[in-house]
Amino acid sequence: MTTSIRTATTRQPNPPPADQFSLDVIEGLSRPQKKLSSMYLYDDAGSQLFDQITEQPEYYLTRTELEIIRSYGARFFAHLGNEAFNLFELGCGNGDKTIALFKQLQKAQQHCLFYPIDISQYAIDGLMRRIHQAFPLQRIDGQQGDYQQLLPRLKSVGLHSKNVVLFLGSNIGNYSSQDADSLLQDIYQGLNPGDLLLMGLDLTKDYQTMLAAYNDEQGMTRQFNLNLLQRMNQELGADFDLGKFQHYEIYNPLEQAMQSFLVATEHQTVTFKQLNFQVNFDAHEALWVESSHKYGLKEIDSMARRNGFEVVRHYTDSRQQFVDSLWQRL
Repeated sequence: MTTSIRTATTRQPNPPPADQFSLDVIEGLSRPQKKLSSMYLYDDAGSQLFDQITEQPEYYLTRTELEIIRSYGARFFAHLGNEAFNLFELGCGNGDKTIALFKQLQKAQQHCLFYPIDISQYAIDGLMRRIHQAFPLQRIDGQQGDYQQLLPRLKSVGLHSKNVVLFLGSNIGNYSSQDADSLLQDIYQGLNPGDLLLMGLDLTKDYQTMLAAYNDEQGMTRQFNLNLLQRMNQELGADFDLGKFQHYEIYNPLEQAMQSFLVATEHQTVTFKQLNFQVNFDAHEALWVESSHKYGLKEIDSMARRNGFEVVRHYTDSRQQFVDSLWQRL
């Protein structure tokens, strides 16, 4: 697979667009190696498609993390005792894991004020509906936006003195090592000493298991990634032909990451009418859309230490495929 190094843009945007999505699309598609943030996969349609991915038999991540929560959730925050706390969840998902955790907190007789944070209002609304149905008395304050914008002010948002952040689903794996550290520093700044972070991380394992999870037989992951092109068509006036791109998934052992690409099947020029911008794709040229890093426990310990946390405990599933790692801010 090769990537053209010729100049991608044949027409520069004028005037520059105001919204961040437009700016990031222009910057990412103007690179010699085209790349877009995986954050933009999660519009409302993308969030719905991802919900379907988590239901596929090959996608072990959700099942294994649910097993951990159902087995150990009542112990996660035991040392907080009966003191109420603020619970911030970064990235809502479909709510299955959140509801499972609330059931465990109920068993432990622990109470919290819940703040789901997500870039998708669809995800927030869906989660709030499910939580209210299952726990009518639970107080919820949804926060839509990018994590980096909201994290620094976490400790000023909550009503209680203790704070807990949930970052489940191995979402941290979608960040580069540098960006993951930057995000964890933002979480550190938003918390007080003694506050907690519970983070889900996918562990390294055999290649075939990982490849199947990101290349399911029903093609849901393919639709999920192609939806990024559809989103640019709808929101930015682009004219991507989705039939001229293929979903391509590999495991990079040097990066310890599954990597997702959309690969052009033929030479084509894509026009963004709203941006006054064009981009060329050579045949077989790749657009990078996502990396999903896999971790070892020693690597997780090191990541915690260098970002101002200490590991309280690693909670793993019965097959050692996934870990929910509980950290405390120093």
